[in-house]
Amino acid sequence: MLLVGAVATASAQPPAGVRFAVPPGASAPHDAYVYGIVQDAIGYVWIASEDGLHRYDGVDFEPFRADPGRPGALPGNRVTGVDVDTEGAIWASVDRFGVIRVPAGWRQPERLPLPDVGTLNVTLLGIAHGHAWIRYEGSRADRTDYRPMHARVDLSTGRVMRLRTSVVGLGVAGGHVLATTSTAAAIYAGDGVWRRVLDASSPSLVAGDRLGVIVERNALFVFDGEILRREPLPLPESLRVPNLKLWLDGDVICGFSQTRPGLVAYAMADGRITTYTVQRPDPVVQPSVTFVTTNDDGVTWVATGDGLRTITPGWS
Repeated sequence: MLLVGAVATASAQPPAGVRFAVPPGASAPHDAYVYGIVQDAIGYVWIASEDGLHRYDGVDFEPFRADPGRPGALPGNRVTGVDVDTEGAIWASVDRFGVIRVPAGWRQPERLPLPDVGTLNVTLLGIAHGHAWIRYEGSRADRTDYRPMHARVDLSTGRVMRLRTSVVGLGVAGGHVLATTSTAAAIYAGDGVWRRVLDASSPSLVAGDRLGVIVERNALFVFDGEILRREPLPLPESLRVPNLKLWLDGDVICGFSQTRPGLVAYAMADGRITTYTVQRPDPVVQPSVTFVTTNDDGVTWVATGDGLRTITPGWS
């Protein structure tokens, strides 16, 4: 499988400086669905996947999977989220087992109790403000109307605080937490206080390496740490798709969605749009991009429904 790029206004050649590569290592999760990627302070890249948690040291991958007879093994293989706290501990959500914490140095995983939340379809969205922020499957009393719910878990006390049911979107990035309802967007200010930063009808949360809000599917407001950028950024038509996720690197916005294959890169400075598509032997099945992130070395990781690729630095 390859990822190739085509500039919308030029020939179908990858932009200069952009190279897609297969990460080396026999244990790379090439055939597993990837849910999240994060880099710790040491430089290890951690990959949450359908086939366990994988650690990349720049040369090879070390897999961590479920093994009932092995001390320190994961409780399950479907790892739906991963993040790192300020002490270097790894936090991950494992389907049907909830959230676990692995102390630095990979010692015995510790399970985080989640009373009144359960463990079904729990996803760790990130660590911020001393809390683990999660999405889980809630329901009515009759257990027939399941819907996504959100909560924050105090890392020091283990106390679980469910967010209001009016929260429809929750994103964590750069130590910030942004939530959306049907009428507004708010940033978490700490100590249980939320600060409203935008009033709009049906704002759509976008989360990746940065946080933002799409209003009326044609303008993007980017959160810069204090406020949402006041001047709306018009989105090209190619980025106006359902379930959009965004990744920002400098002045380049990458958009991807599980409802369509490939990846769209939009350079805000000059308006150039580059579309990357997945090339496979079977042209009928084109997997979508599921996750994009950039580590501290400037290497971009691109996960699709059936593999993992990297982009060397440079979007020129």
